[in-house]
Amino acid sequence: MRIPTLLAVVSLVLPVTAQSTWYVDTNGTPPGTGTVVDPYASIQYAIDQAATLAGDTLVVSPGLYTENVLDTKGVKIQGAGPDLCTIIAPNDYSAVRFQQPGAEFSGFTVTPGLRDGVHVEIGATLGMYDCIISHNASHGVNHKGTLWANLHWFNGCTIADNGGQGLRMIAPAAISDTIVWGNELDNTLINEGGHHNCCQSYFSDCDIEGFLLNDPYGAPYPNVLDTEPFFRDPANGDYRLLPGSPCIGTSVGGTDMGAVAFDPSELGGVSYCTAGTSASGCQAQMGALGTASATADSGFLLTVVNVESQKDGLFFYGTNGRQANAWGNGTSFVCVVPPRVRGPLSSGFCLLGTCGGSFTLDLNARWCATCPKPAHNPGAGAVGQAQLWYRDPTNTSNQTSSMSDAVEFVVEP
Repeated sequence: MRIPTLLAVVSLVLPVTAQSTWYVDTNGTPPGTGTVVDPYASIQYAIDQAATLAGDTLVVSPGLYTENVLDTKGVKIQGAGPDLCTIIAPNDYSAVRFQQPGAEFSGFTVTPGLRDGVHVEIGATLGMYDCIISHNASHGVNHKGTLWANLHWFNGCTIADNGGQGLRMIAPAAISDTIVWGNELDNTLINEGGHHNCCQSYFSDCDIEGFLLNDPYGAPYPNVLDTEPFFRDPANGDYRLLPGSPCIGTSVGGTDMGAVAFDPSELGGVSYCTAGTSASGCQAQMGALGTASATADSGFLLTVVNVESQKDGLFFYGTNGRQANAWGNGTSFVCVVPPRVRGPLSSGFCLLGTCGGSFTLDLNARWCATCPKPAHNPGAGAVGQAQLWYRDPTNTSNQTSSMSDAVEFVVEP
């Protein structure tokens, strides 16, 4: 019998590579082993395992994760997307906390919590992208971190409607493609810091409410807006952008700001005609989302953004074609051929004297068979036109009101 040499034995031993990517699925069977076929059932359990090391990646499947996440190692927590992965803190602690350098956090919605949505402790560093942080009782992101700006970055996030500051910065960071809007406290990032003698945060291609900072050399930061982003339904956590939002197509390479890109395939109509100019210089822009239907009880949303704020308005619509008749001696046109029917009167809120007003109306929910105005439904195959009228009492027009542009659509079965 021939005995293998030591070299031959060694050659038969395959190299063993330590696992560095772990899988988490809230629908998995706990505790799991962290593999694709047997994932861990919670994010925190995955972090706590001795085999999980600094720099490892946690791939998190779609689902609702009701837990507090404390990253004590500096791992990369990678969610399936903010529309698919949600973390809700079950108690009076920040939903997600980071304590070590090298952490990354992406693809989640963090809402609603009783403290901070995301809390970065002194000594930790964080890169965060493609996240929605909203409706938390305290700050959206409370970033203490360290002083080295190149170790902190935020990209493609929406931080909105939190009870404290949206983005409370003590350590500088590079921030891009991010919307910070509608939070209860100051969004300028100047309270509590955001800049230091050694370095300063860098902002580009963002929409930040109340933004006042300039870069260290005195020049404005590139393409930083302070303009109403026009979310679809922020009160109910829908941070998709309405047609006409200034955040659509205005970031690098024509991409959208924020965590949720606008999907042009959702557009349900074709815009036409010309909007009037209001007393504050607003030109109300109309769009439509979804499909107009003769039978569906929802799903076709008329939208108008960039409206003179705090003014009442209403949609009107018809099926007799387009026109462009002057509305008094002002700049508006009536773009829908009569006879026309009117929607309910409502108000476009936001700060007085700005162009932050917006209006929406689900036309299917108004005219379906069991809806408030079934007789308004023109039936499948009809070609409809719609427009917004709104009060504008200080306008120089003799009508003391203005019009948006218009949209034309086809009614499906």
